[in-house]
Amino acid sequence: MKEKFPAGIIYFTFIYGDFMKIQIAVLVLIVTTLIAAQDNTWSIVTGREVGHRNWAALNYCPDSNRFILSIGNEAEVGGNPYEEMVYTTGLGKWINFLPHDSLYGSTAVTDSIDALNGNWGDSTGPVYGHGKAAGGDAGWFTTDGYMRPRIWWQGFYNAYNQYAYNSDNAKIYYYLENRTFSYDTKTRRWDTLGGINPCPPVNNNYGAWKLNYGSLCYDPINKELVLFGGTNVDMPNGTPGTWTYKVASNTWTKLNGTVEPPARANSPMVYDAKNHCIVLFGGERFNSTLADTWIYDCATKTWSQKKPAVGPSPRAGHALLYLPKSQTIVLLGGYISFNGAVKVPFEIWKYDAAANSWQLVKAIQSGSVFPDFNGWRYRCPMVAADTSDNIIALADTSGFYSQYRPMTYKLHFSATEVDAAGTSTYGITDGAAWHPSGNLDPAWYTQGVPAVDTAANELSLRNIPVRTWTAVVPPKMPAGGRDYGTTVIDPDHDLILKFAGGHSAVPYNDVPQYSISENRYSLGYAPVTMLEHNGIFGINGYTFDNRPFLAIHTWHAYSYSEKLKRMVFVKGDLTYTYDPVKKDWDSLHIPAPAAGYTIGTPHGVFAIGSYGIYLLDSLRGTWRQAVATNWAYNSGCDLRDYGGICYDSKRDRVLVFASCAANAAPKILEYSYTTNTVSNLYPGDSNLVKNSTAYSYLYEASAYLPGSDKILFMGTAGQNGSTYVHYLLNCATNKWETQTVTAPSAMWERGLSGMAFMYDAKRNLVWCSDAQCKLYTLRMDAFTTASKQNADELAGSTKLIITPNPFNPVTTLNIELPFSGDIKLAVYGADGAFIREIASGYFKRGKYSFGWQGNNQRNGRAATGVYFCKLTAGKSTITVKTVITK
Repeated sequence: MKEKFPAGIIYFTFIYGDFMKIQIAVLVLIVTTLIAAQDNTWSIVTGREVGHRNWAALNYCPDSNRFILSIGNEAEVGGNPYEEMVYTTGLGKWINFLPHDSLYGSTAVTDSIDALNGNWGDSTGPVYGHGKAAGGDAGWFTTDGYMRPRIWWQGFYNAYNQYAYNSDNAKIYYYLENRTFSYDTKTRRWDTLGGINPCPPVNNNYGAWKLNYGSLCYDPINKELVLFGGTNVDMPNGTPGTWTYKVASNTWTKLNGTVEPPARANSPMVYDAKNHCIVLFGGERFNSTLADTWIYDCATKTWSQKKPAVGPSPRAGHALLYLPKSQTIVLLGGYISFNGAVKVPFEIWKYDAAANSWQLVKAIQSGSVFPDFNGWRYRCPMVAADTSDNIIALADTSGFYSQYRPMTYKLHFSATEVDAAGTSTYGITDGAAWHPSGNLDPAWYTQGVPAVDTAANELSLRNIPVRTWTAVVPPKMPAGGRDYGTTVIDPDHDLILKFAGGHSAVPYNDVPQYSISENRYSLGYAPVTMLEHNGIFGINGYTFDNRPFLAIHTWHAYSYSEKLKRMVFVKGDLTYTYDPVKKDWDSLHIPAPAAGYTIGTPHGVFAIGSYGIYLLDSLRGTWRQAVATNWAYNSGCDLRDYGGICYDSKRDRVLVFASCAANAAPKILEYSYTTNTVSNLYPGDSNLVKNSTAYSYLYEASAYLPGSDKILFMGTAGQNGSTYVHYLLNCATNKWETQTVTAPSAMWERGLSGMAFMYDAKRNLVWCSDAQCKLYTLRMDAFTTASKQNADELAGSTKLIITPNPFNPVTTLNIELPFSGDIKLAVYGADGAFIREIASGYFKRGKYSFGWQGNNQRNGRAATGVYFCKLTAGKSTITVKTVITK
C-alpha cells in the first residue's frame, strides 16, 4: 500500500515489520517539515478552484482568519464558482462564500434539482440556479433578497487596487465604476452606499469615464479611506489626485495639498501600522515607469517624497503589504513597462519607513516556483497576508485573459533574511525612471540614418509606373500592429498621419508622421498605452500629459481639417486636435457629439453619428448639427468596422459606404453641402462589387480622384498573387467599375483591417498605408494621368491680374489656380534681371493675393520704369507687364 503525506511526499509499504514502517514515516515527516519550514519560498497550495478570475480583490480578515476573494473579471459567465470565495490556511482549499448556508446544495443530487429547490450551489465547484454569475451592464441586482454587483468578463468591476479592508468594521470598501460600495465580511452582505458617487468627479456621460488603475487604502487614524492615482477622470492630466472618504458620513473630500506624488497608475498603497503612515512606491505613466518612494502622514494628511540611498528598480503592478508580525512593509514582483512587455525578476523587498531604507530580501531565480503576476497585462497582483506573516497570492501563467485560471501560492515571510549583495545588484537610486527605446523613442528616428535627399525622393515618386502599386521604404519604421484604423493625408504640411492600432493590436497613442518629400517617419513624443484594450472596454479619457488614449477602433474617427490645419480626432464625448507642426496634441479638448465617422472637407470636418450629421465650427471650436438623421446607424450596417467615407470635391458632397449584406453592393449615403440634404445613392452595375460575405473591409479604404472623377476602393486579390482588382465608383455616370493593377504580394499579408487610401494632389498619386505602417503608392492610368491634366488645366485658366497698373507706391498681384501644385511668382526688370520673389511653394487650387511695394529682394526701392511679373504654375507660364510711375 502507499499513502500520501500532507506535504506531498510518498512513503512506501514496509517489508520487514511495523517497526521499520514507523521509522520510515518519521524520517519522511522530518524531511517534509524541513521543506515546509523554508521561509521566503513559494509553494503551490491549491489548484484552480476559483475558476476564471483576474483583476480581483483579495483581502485577509483577521477577525475570522479568512482570505476573501471578491469582484474581478470573469470570462466564464455561468460556469464559475461563486463571486465571493474564502480560503484559510487550515482548510487548504477555496470554497464558495454564498450569502447564507441554506443556499448551499448537496453533492448527492444533481445541479438541476438543487436549482429547482432554490439552492445556489455547493461549497466547491461552479454555482447554479440563482447563484450563477450575472452578465450585462455594470450595476446591481437582487435575487431572493440578496443584492450583489453584476460581474462580467468585459471589465466591469475590475478591482485594480481600488479596494481596501476597514479594520474597524470588518468591511471591504471599493471605488469602482464611479461607485462607492462595501462588502460586510461577517454578514456576507453588499451595500451600495447610495449608488453612483460623483467624487472623485466623473464626466456626466456615465460609463465613458470611470477611474481605472487607482489605489485605495484605509487610514485607521482618521477612520477614512485614502484614494490616489489612476486615470480616466475629467480633471487636469486625467487623474484625480488625492481624495479621502469618510466612512461615517459617506462623503468624499478632495485633498488639496501643496505636495503630491506625480500622476501614476498601478501603484498600490499600504498602511504602515508601526509608523502610522501610508507608503506608496513606483507605478507607471504608460510611457514611463517610476521608482520613487512616497509617504502619506496620516496625522497631518500630507505627502512627502523620501530619498532612500537605494531602492527597487522601476516597476508597476507590484504588491505592497504590511506584515503585522514582523511589522514590515513588503514589496513583491511587478513589471517594468506598459503591457508587461519588459519584465523584472520576481523580487521580494522590505521597507523600513522610520529608517527610510529599502533592502532586498530575495530575488527569485528563474525556474523557481513563484506567482507570476508580473508581465502580462491581465496578471494583476491578487495578494494578501495574515497575522502570522503568511502571504497568499493567486496567479496563473496563461498568456490570455480568457484562459486565466489562477492557482494559490503561499509564502511565509521572514524579515531576518536580507540579501546585502543583491540590494546593491538589483537596487537603483530612488527616483529613477524607465523610458521606452527603439521605435517608441522619438530620438531613434534621426539616429544612424542617411541625410535627407528630397530631390532624389521626388524624382523616384515622379517615376512611379502606372497601374502598379510600388513599395516606398523609409530608413526607419514605427511599431507595427496598427489595425482597426485608417490614415489621413495632410496636404498643407505634405505629411501622412496615422493614429490606429486599438482592440487586439498595439494600442499606442503616438502619431507616426511620414514626410512624403523626405521619405522619413518621425514621432513627436513617446506613446502611452492602455492595459485593457482587447474587447469593448478601454480608457475614454486622456493621459497624464493631456493627450488622448487610443480608441478601441479608429475607423474614420479622425480626419485632417484644412481650416484648422490640424488632425481632428473624435472619441466619446470629446474632440481632440493634433498639430503636425509641433507634433503633439493641443491642450484644448472640445466637447463632441455622439459622432463616429468623420471626413475633412473645405467646409470643415464632417461627422456622422447616431443622432445626425455634424460640422465642426472652426471659428468657435464647437460642433453644430447640420441634419438630424440616423440613417447610417439604423440601416443594419456596422459602420465601425465595415464602412467607408469619402469627399467628392466636384459635387461638394460626402459619401458614406457600408457593407451590410452578403451578395449585395454596399449601401451608400449621400450628403450634399449645397442642399444640406441626405439621400441614398444607387449606382448601376452593382453586380461588379457584390461580396460573398455580409461584412467586408473592401469599402473601408477609399480615395476620390479628381482627374478621373472616380472613387477608388480596395477590391479583390488576383489568383496569382501579383494582380489586384480595384473597385471604382464613377461619379459622373453613377456606375461601378473595376480596374486591374499589379501589386506586390507583401502588400496584403496583414489583411485589409489596417488599410487606408489617400490621394496626393501634389504628385497625383494614391498612397496606401497598411497596419504595419508600410507604404505603397500608385499612379492610375488614363483616368488620372497627372502631367497632361495639369498642363491643360493650368494653361487654360490660370490667371495673373495686377491692380492698380501702373502703380505708385503699392500694387496687388492676384492669381487664380484651378489646380493644386507648386508655383513661383517673381518680378523681373525690362532687361530680364531678377528683381524680387513674391511667392513660391505648394499652393492648393484657389485665389490668392500678394502685395508688392515696388521693392527689390534686399527691400530697396526699385526705380521708376517697366517690370514684368511672371507666374509659373505647373507647365504653364503667365507674364504680365506693370509700370512703376513717379
